[in-house]
Amino acid sequence: MKNLAKVITAIVLMYTAWSCEPETCSDPVPSMKYTSFRPISADSFELVYEFKDCDGDIGLDQSETNPPYDTGSKYYYNLLIDLYYLENGEWLKYEYPEGSPGLNDRISRLKEDDGDALLEGEIIKKIDESAFNPSLDTVKFSAVLVDRALNESNAAESEVYVLELD
Repeated sequence: MKNLAKVITAIVLMYTAWSCEPETCSDPVPSMKYTSFRPISADSFELVYEFKDCDGDIGLDQSETNPPYDTGSKYYYNLLIDLYYLENGEWLKYEYPEGSPGLNDRISRLKEDDGDALLEGEIIKKIDESAFNPSLDTVKFSAVLVDRALNESNAAESEVYVLELD
């Protein structure tokens, strides 16, 4: 009976040790997942995303403006968000004026070095009605995260929202 107790204790200890190992991954392409939409005032809201990047190279310093991160490049911004609106039963992509960043954003560097450390977190993007035509009422969003190696995450698409902005 003592031996059975020792075996069970050993199995529990091994299971505990294995389950406490840090998570590792090897995919250099970041991944994103839409998690929520949060109204924060009568005319603004937040989109919340979770992200994961195995090599931890998310974010750009403000001084990183040489190609491919120059202001005229798609990659000046590393959070790319498209807005879609429903019109006559069809989803259309909202087109911003030439030169406008639209909903895109530039996320600051999250780690100093580009070591092989797993990086996970939450991105909260605040949006107010001045960011698009307030007459749009049924919308959805699609976001892509780009790392410094220009790997683009999957597109994380939000649910459909009927906005009631003032």
